[in-house]
Amino acid sequence: FLTPALPGIDLSTVRFEILIALSFITVLIICFQLLITNARFAFIKERSFLPSYLYLFIIYTIPELHFFNPILISGVFCLLAINTIFDSFEKNNAILNAFNAGFLTGIAGLFYLSVNLFVILIPISLFNLRGKVSWREVVTPFIGLLLPWLFVFTFYFATNNTNIFVDNILNYIKFKNVSLISDYVLLGYFGLIGLITLISSMFVLKQYDEEKIRVRRYFKILFFFFFSSLIFLIFPFVSYEIIVLAVLPISFFITSYLSFVRRRFWAEFFFILIIVLSFSLQFVFEWRRAG
Repeated sequence: FLTPALPGIDLSTVRFEILIALSFITVLIICFQLLITNARFAFIKERSFLPSYLYLFIIYTIPELHFFNPILISGVFCLLAINTIFDSFEKNNAILNAFNAGFLTGIAGLFYLSVNLFVILIPISLFNLRGKVSWREVVTPFIGLLLPWLFVFTFYFATNNTNIFVDNILNYIKFKNVSLISDYVLLGYFGLIGLITLISSMFVLKQYDEEKIRVRRYFKILFFFFFSSLIFLIFPFVSYEIIVLAVLPISFFITSYLSFVRRRFWAEFFFILIIVLSFSLQFVFEWRRAG
């Protein structure tokens, strides 16, 4: 828990079966959270398991994510932070929501360092939801973000391992991962997902004026979150694993399109295409390993 996002814990010493089980359990938790989020805030007009199915299929297309990756834990806490922000709608005072969202983001950032940058979105999202934001609601998320890091630093300091804490952060920043960029098969697959996401986003924007005010603002926050996830790709230490976060809003965008587009052919075609390609690519990757 203390340093899983920083290169301090050696997951290579853990049995493959345990890593696979941890990955599957964490992804199931995220899928369950997606269902709760939709049921609670109802920004998709009907309850559906589709966001969870889409998330599961898209995430598990990447072979590396079949095994446990710390960013999966970050995904759990990021979704909790988003729910906390959504819950501030029409509240006169959202200081507690701002603090809790910052605190949850800080915990997520312990598992994946780049996630800490999401704290900037908290006051922006609060302003989007409520039309106003006080200086306390701007400052409080950053205080909440710092608390988990303060606890961790205190642990390292008390055990006289402060140098390890600093080295882990520096090693993370220096780490360069280009595994997704160099894999043209995965690039092609996620290029298709990007195209479907673009079509779904245009559909959501087309229906924007027909939605309730709160639903419009929820979707706007999801767009903020999605584009921020893509911006992370400019960092050399960010690669395929960022999909875990980017697909959270994507699953809602595509679900909205597949559920309500009038021409059902395209909805069924895109859904079947995602499933077939997700399964087919597993055989491609297995053939590569065998070769």
